[in-house]
Amino acid sequence: MNVRGIKSDAGGKIILGVRPEDCHVAPDAEHLKGQVYGVEPTGDVTYLTLKAGDQLFEIKADREYRAALDKAEAVAFDLGRVYLFDADTGQRIR
Repeated sequence: MNVRGIKSDAGGKIILGVRPEDCHVAPDAEHLKGQVYGVEPTGDVTYLTLKAGDQLFEIKADREYRAALDKAEAVAFDLGRVYLFDADTGQRIR
């Protein structure tokens, strides 16, 4: 999977690391697009689980956020809070 705006010079597979609070739902976002897999309102936040390809991503959404399962949704990352790891060694690249 490619994430627009994130590049690495490392060869091979890379693991993207981003915390749920460093993402936000945005209709025009280009970082991650997926299908709503789960919505869990907790009172102060809503946990949104998106399925993109065969991966699940957890996002902290606004407390009022609601969506039907399988709805297409887009998410933007705070690019200053994204980390990259070498998939073979687990070492942080960025």
